[in-house]
Amino acid sequence: MHNTTPENHLSHSADIFSNGMTHHMLYVSSQAHRFCLPLNEVERLMLLMEIQTIPQAPEYFIGIMNLYGEAIPVIDLALRIGLAHKDKYSIQTPLVLISHGNHKAALIIDNIEGVKEVKPEQLRGEKLFQGGKPPVKASVTMPDGTALLLDTQRIIDIDLSELDISLELGEKLLSLCQIDLSSEHQSGLDNDE
Repeated sequence: MHNTTPENHLSHSADIFSNGMTHHMLYVSSQAHRFCLPLNEVERLMLLMEIQTIPQAPEYFIGIMNLYGEAIPVIDLALRIGLAHKDKYSIQTPLVLISHGNHKAALIIDNIEGVKEVKPEQLRGEKLFQGGKPPVKASVTMPDGTALLLDTQRIIDIDLSELDISLELGEKLLSLCQIDLSSEHQSGLDNDE
């Protein structure tokens, strides 16, 4: 993959919402923070399967999984954006298989919250994130809280031939999408369906 740096990649939400239409986003959480991904970049939801680790890979790069003969990088979203991941992985660990252009990766997350419609007027701070370091296109304000709209291209852009550029999110940015676990009903993968 080609390394995308803030200097050569303008990351902003105008690309997604330039037509003024409502878009569907997949809401996920990782380490008590809420994020969303454009649904058109989500290929499937799945559970963790056997992976092959890669020696000397960055900590967030968990390994490669074989999905129907295709080698798919497995990335821990929390570690990729600078959050500590405290839990061990199991066969119940949820993954979101995402794609951008010809690149694919499976993101390890904590919970899948569901799909929501997002209107352009619900975006905040898109100019703040243009050309910046965080892999975020905008924040999305909904009645139930704020989520960060992730820049999937930057999240899955990995070049193991060089030192990797950190995509850590700052404390102030993370405070926007913090989930109040004391008052919110936890929604994850329900087995009742």
